[in-house]
Amino acid sequence: MTKAGPAPLDDKQRADAKRPTQRRSGGRTAKVSQALLTAAAQILLEQGYEALGHRQVAIAAGIADSTVYRRWPSKHLLVLATVEHLASQAIQIPDLGSAQADLDALAGQLIGYLSTPGVGRMIAALITAISQTDEASSLKQLFWSGRFAGAAVLVERAKVRGEMRADADATEVIETMAGPIYMRLLVTGAALDEALRVRVVKQTLRIYGV
Repeated sequence: MTKAGPAPLDDKQRADAKRPTQRRSGGRTAKVSQALLTAAAQILLEQGYEALGHRQVAIAAGIADSTVYRRWPSKHLLVLATVEHLASQAIQIPDLGSAQADLDALAGQLIGYLSTPGVGRMIAALITAISQTDEASSLKQLFWSGRFAGAAVLVERAKVRGEMRADADATEVIETMAGPIYMRLLVTGAALDEALRVRVVKQTLRIYGV
């Protein structure tokens, strides 16, 4: 007796078969990314921007080169992701009950992060390298938007409490606070000190506070 083959697929089944499988968040993919970014951060902080490469990260993490390239096709994207990884560990969006306390805490965290040995040099090297690429504009926008995207909630909370103008733009508020800090880091080289933290918070509240 001849064994019957599988039943033919109907239209819905054929469509489902062609639909790409959705990758689950977390799990092995997240662990691999975490391992790669941890390895990349260590190379950047200990050896500097020039020492970083896809192969170096792969070797340090014990993961195939192709996996690194698949996630971040260029060195600039790899470094951007590493900077974001480091920043997310060092900077948590505060919720202390007032705009002044939140901005003060955020400015303090930012100054502390940028004062970490190796971080300032790393970011300065990254900005310089990005400026020399054909994608300079989009890469710079990606870098700066990544710095403060999560901080918008801080501004929105302050507006709800009536501590900031209703028309205050969240991005502009954070830029006003952080701009002088990055100015010192990337341009003047002046100290990232306590006086700077106090000044940027006062200036931001003077412009956008009510």
